[in-house]
Amino acid sequence: MPWKPANGYHAIERATVSILFKEALTQHAQSQAVNLLTSKAAGIGLSEVVVLAPPVQFNVVQSGNSPAPIPQVIGPPPGRAVRKSDNGRVIEEAILADGALIFSTFTYKRWADFKDRFEVLLPDLLSMIASTTAIAEVRLEYWDRFDRQASPDDNSPLTNPKSILVGSAVLQNTGSWHSHVGYFTDLQPNLRTLVNVNVDAIASMVHHPQAFSGNVTGQARIYSMASIQYSGNENLISGWSIISAKLENIHHMLKSVLADIIHPDIASAIQLNAQPLVIG
Repeated sequence: MPWKPANGYHAIERATVSILFKEALTQHAQSQAVNLLTSKAAGIGLSEVVVLAPPVQFNVVQSGNSPAPIPQVIGPPPGRAVRKSDNGRVIEEAILADGALIFSTFTYKRWADFKDRFEVLLPDLLSMIASTTAIAEVRLEYWDRFDRQASPDDNSPLTNPKSILVGSAVLQNTGSWHSHVGYFTDLQPNLRTLVNVNVDAIASMVHHPQAFSGNVTGQARIYSMASIQYSGNENLISGWSIISAKLENIHHMLKSVLADIIHPDIASAIQLNAQPLVIG
């Protein structure tokens, strides 16, 4: 099997969980939340706090004979805390900015570890701001990468021949191609869930050479996202356990999405152990 996952036993290069709010926080609420974010983040090693500039808009006013742009701060400054590797690469990141709370890892190992990390930060932050806004979306995103190694079976396909998410025109394509699909599903009762998937395959061919390191002759990147979208005017920050259960559900759904896309031999090699994909 020429296609190898980027990280040995799995292909995930980045994972991000996001909570998006219906309305941006007030300056007071965001200032308090940023302080809590940096304090909580420091407790799990995200001790480097990055000071970000507040959002600014430029209002054009008449000054003499010509208009002049006047900058005006339109919101509170965002907060960002990061953890870096010894060589300075960002490996974890927490952001509270512009109506969203985001946690990312660039060294994903397994779901349980990732979940343990973001559950240190998110519950208390959501509890603090529960009285000031409501949830618009709960979102989970994965970025996977597979490298094709030079081998006698170099043309073995990346994709599942029975995939319902990848178009038939590219299922057996061993060159470069792109595929996108998006759909809504009723994974959660009364809550619409949006799924987006992008697949980009790049091959080094005689007439279209690509530069890869080592013995790599091709590369595939798969972006998958599931977003539970809330509706109504009720305040939906009602308890972390409910949100946590929703994230668990869409995590397993995205495993099924990946299993539908990649060849069963590859899914077996990375021990994906996903349930069959159900759309509807």
